Amino acid sequence: MTLIISKMTRDDAVRLSEGKPQVQCNCCKRSEKPKKSGIGADEWLVAAHANGWRRLKSEHFDFDCVCPDCVDAFARPIKVAV
Repeated sequence: MTLIISKMTRDDAVRLSEGKPQVQCNCCKRSEKPKKSGIGADEWLVAAHANGWRRLKSEHFDFDCVCPDCVDAFARPIKVAV
């Protein structure tokens, strides 16, 4: 399986929740939003990229927005019991 980890999520990955921009992981459903108001969606997307949120794509799936923990889990080699 070929896994492509893109550098950026798509722009539409940011949604408004309670008047604040929010990103949600398509894998584990974890979400993050800023603690303070006044941050725009574009600024929040840049912050998410800086913190490791990515788009993951393979021949079997395409996740638009994935949190750093899930990115690490997908990229980690699979251990097989012997």
